[in-house]
Amino acid sequence: MESLPVDELPVTITLNRFMRRMKDMSHLGGGGGMAMFGEFPMNYNVVVNANHHLTQKILSATSEEEQKRLVRHTTT
Repeated sequence: MESLPVDELPVTITLNRFMRRMKDMSHLGGGGGMAMFGEFPMNYNVVVNANHHLTQKILSATSEEEQKRLVRHTTT
């Protein structure tokens, strides 16, 4: 969790640029020892915006069932 501006997205998922490029090069036959990167698992970074109103609503829910319902809700 990070304290981001309120108007930013509630969750951001990113892929490490270096690893993505190395995997791309290994799939294209880049050589130069790049083949090992093609076997690495894909790692994603997930950042939850602690200041977003949806995150605050989930965290302030009184029961676990209510939290699960809010997390699965797809519209704002």
